[in-house]
Amino acid sequence: MSLYTGFVRTRSLLRTLFRRGQVDRDLQRELAAHFDLLVDRKIAEGASPREARRAARLELGDPGSVSEQVRQVRSGAWIEQAARDVSRSLRSVVRDPLFACVTVLTLGLGIGAATAVFTLISSSVLRPLPVEEPDRLARLVPADRPGWWPHTIWSEIDRRFADAFDGAFASARTAFDVAASGESRFVEGLWASGGFFETLGVRPLLGRVLTAADDRPGCGADGPVAVIGHRFWREHFGGRPDIVGRLLPLNGAPFTVVGVTPPEFFGPTVGRTFDVAVPLGCEAVVRDGRSSLGSPWNNWLNVTLRLRPAQSLAEGTATLRTWQPAIREAAMPPGIGAAGRERWLSGGMRLSPAGDGRASTLWQRHRASLLALLAIAGLLLVVTC
Repeated sequence: MSLYTGFVRTRSLLRTLFRRGQVDRDLQRELAAHFDLLVDRKIAEGASPREARRAARLELGDPGSVSEQVRQVRSGAWIEQAARDVSRSLRSVVRDPLFACVTVLTLGLGIGAATAVFTLISSSVLRPLPVEEPDRLARLVPADRPGWWPHTIWSEIDRRFADAFDGAFASARTAFDVAASGESRFVEGLWASGGFFETLGVRPLLGRVLTAADDRPGCGADGPVAVIGHRFWREHFGGRPDIVGRLLPLNGAPFTVVGVTPPEFFGPTVGRTFDVAVPLGCEAVVRDGRSSLGSPWNNWLNVTLRLRPAQSLAEGTATLRTWQPAIREAAMPPGIGAAGRERWLSGGMRLSPAGDGRASTLWQRHRASLLALLAIAGLLLVVTC
């Protein structure tokens, strides 16, 4: 569309909206002139004046209908119609305000309830992880059920699959008391292996993230370190820029803050956030010497792998099952009997998508309830409308 054509259309629209009376009068004059031309043509063809007018009226049609058809197709017709609808609605509200209030309240409650339910489902299930290529993340789970893994299994996986995948990490939820003294104040904590942030592709907002050097039994060379979430940094430390290097008590043990995560990163699970991430190797420091790292019976870790660009879930599962006997053999609990040994070695492994909320424990446990809730919200919105 040329500039001149756009100018003409805009002028026509403005004239229709703001000089409606003049436009209608011009239309009536045009219709009258056209009618006179038809009458003259009929008379020239040999008809009498009376017959010419009758024929012209039949050919032209009802003037009111023609005028309405022209109004419907001219520029700004939809705006005029919308204005008439709004005017009609306002008159209805004035005539029956009680009915109008009930209608508005019903719509508000219905739409609000449906929106709240959908927001809940979206935040806990539909959202992808805010990381690099979340569709390549896969969670390692037992073949027959959702579940967790002991640290002994994770250690073997971390040692054996450096070349088979593009990364791997283990994590677990916990709670840390960050009060220096007095009344306890618990925050959302996260145990994270050294490759946690690197595998997810998360870059720090301030400082650095945890590395493999920090994930050593008893903590790494830098001692007990922690990475804090953006929300916790803003709320607990006021967003101060000199946070890196400050001490943060966790269950009474001093940890050095080495980094702050970006605001969009909420953690490895859709629907849940974390405040403080600590290396797995520092577990005994936080738990006052008690540790689950060497226990083959304590299933507490989520294990996540990053597939290679051309690697499918099926191919990744096949690779895992190739190494599965060796992994379980190396992590076998001491003193286990023959029957227990057989059960231990027969436990299968598989990969499931981990890039969105469908991999979360909430979805695995309450899938039917969440889907039913979403269906009810949709039905409520339909009924409300």
